[in-house]
Amino acid sequence: MMPRTTRTIRIALAGLALAAVLTGCTAQGAPAPSAPPETEASPLDALEHVHEIAFRGETVLIASHQGVYSVVPADGQLELVGDTAFDAMGMAATDAGTLASGHPGAHTDEVFVGPNLGLISSDGGGWESVALSGEVDFHALTAAADRSVIAGLPSGDTTVLTSVDLGQTWERGATLEARDLVYVSGDLIATTAEGPVRSEDRGMTFEPIEGAPLLVIVAANPSGELVGVDATGAIVHSGGAEWTTVGQASGSAVAIAVDQDGTIALVDDRGLVISSDGGATWEPVALTM
Repeated sequence: MMPRTTRTIRIALAGLALAAVLTGCTAQGAPAPSAPPETEASPLDALEHVHEIAFRGETVLIASHQGVYSVVPADGQLELVGDTAFDAMGMAATDAGTLASGHPGAHTDEVFVGPNLGLISSDGGGWESVALSGEVDFHALTAAADRSVIAGLPSGDTTVLTSVDLGQTWERGATLEARDLVYVSGDLIATTAEGPVRSEDRGMTFEPIEGAPLLVIVAANPSGELVGVDATGAIVHSGGAEWTTVGQASGSAVAIAVDQDGTIALVDDRGLVISSDGGATWEPVALTM
């Protein structure tokens, strides 16, 4: 048996392919350094954009331009979820499995109907269509753990869509231009250019969260406390009416998640980083394949 070769990779952000990050930039006119030959091609060589992350137990799920991957931060081993690479946009982890949306990949016409995936689901095996196949691309998804409420922000539409029957049928809610969504303690929280807003009626109406910082991305810990990154890159926590700045993201933060123990995962210019102290300090995850 041939020995397995493990290579360390880094998630590339803001539309940069992974290969460009690894080779780096050279001065104009200077010869580029020789790159070692690749022994095999893999979709993991270029995750490209990361759109969302979520915890499932100790595993972090990564929704990217090249599919949904799982990784246990302690070992950094990336695994393609469902053995199918596609452009994963919105994603939510629930007790019954992973929900996602996006667009078909280059070789998934036999699996998905384009141009938009609608809502798809995986219980750890393959992916299957749930609803809205070919119609909707959710750029943000959130759900209660038991899927009693699922909410999404479709691209090209400013209407929040919600479902209370496991995603089979959908209701149009408020008109809202939002970046991120999280469902917590019975409320739906969205981040907007004017600040975060809260809905107590499953997305039918929203009200501003008074005194909140200008959150861009947001997650929630088990106690219902919001954890997010604001427009300055500050890591902030809510505590009732009070907000506390705990740390700082590096560059552009694109996705955040919190597990049942309060551990935070973040994707920023460092790649995937983990904090066990509320965001004050961070450890990078050396992703391998």
